[in-house]
Amino acid sequence: MAAKDDQYKQYLKEKHAGFETSSEVVKDIVVKAVGVEVIKLKRVVAGEVNEVYDVQTKDGDFIARISRGKDTEFLAEKWALDRSREAGVPAPNMFFVGEIEDKGKKLKVCLENKLPGTPMNELIDSDELTIDQTRDLNIEAGMFLAKIHSVVPRGFGKIHEGGVGKSESWGISITQPWYKDQVSQLHQYADKIKITKGQVDRAVTILNEHSHVYETVIPHLLHCDFGPKHFLVSEGHISGILDFENCMSGDPVYDFAWNSYFGHDSLKEGYLKAAKLPDDFDLRIQLYGLRIGLDLIWWYVEENHPTGMMHAKKKMDEILEFFDKRG
Repeated sequence: MAAKDDQYKQYLKEKHAGFETSSEVVKDIVVKAVGVEVIKLKRVVAGEVNEVYDVQTKDGDFIARISRGKDTEFLAEKWALDRSREAGVPAPNMFFVGEIEDKGKKLKVCLENKLPGTPMNELIDSDELTIDQTRDLNIEAGMFLAKIHSVVPRGFGKIHEGGVGKSESWGISITQPWYKDQVSQLHQYADKIKITKGQVDRAVTILNEHSHVYETVIPHLLHCDFGPKHFLVSEGHISGILDFENCMSGDPVYDFAWNSYFGHDSLKEGYLKAAKLPDDFDLRIQLYGLRIGLDLIWWYVEENHPTGMMHAKKKMDEILEFFDKRG
């Protein structure tokens, strides 16, 4: 486990080393947004997509996030954050969204207020939480997840500005992913991590064979990366739920599947205090695990993410074995 953790830390270090926005540009962004000078600026090496800065000013502390991604939609994330706070979730306030140019490149940027607390995964890794404390925090997280799911977007799939999903149905979102017309490329990527063409095709077939499961789904706001690294903990309670940039509209079980995919099967107890789950919960976990796995094959190979690639192989083997046993 330690070796994998070291690999991941090295991956993040190399990833963030490629982010080259000058400190002066970041400071100018803050002055434009809040009208005060920056006292201290610290780069945060966390996350796999955005360049992140911890910003200290006389008027408070903020988090600046800068993206080079073509598909980044901070305004969609802002909508999800605002609706979640209204539902009682301790989510940050994204009060500035804009675009800047640095060294000839156009970058998207947002500013949020900094919430108190330490990421829960860091507390777990440093053995600062007892088993009972971890359980209590997971119960709290599950209850907050139910509040996120109480938000109702329009449409399904990836959410755009204004809380509108791009698909007409959840089934389309699950069975017709963005790589639908690039299956041969997906086969090549899978081969690089020793997932066979047959496994990829079987995963796609299984997803299509269960279209009836998706037909009853109505829109719910989904976080789509709901796990300990995005839970802030302060004074024994969850003080913040972060990073809604992958937010979607669809089946609440999808968030449980994402959580489960990374080995965090601990949210049901708290969630069931506030909301219900379908009788075929376990089947949906496995189905959505396949879909998540197919997405991540592409991402991990493109990113040359060693621990991710190993995990994707392991999970694909496990989930396909589940369906093999079902017959």
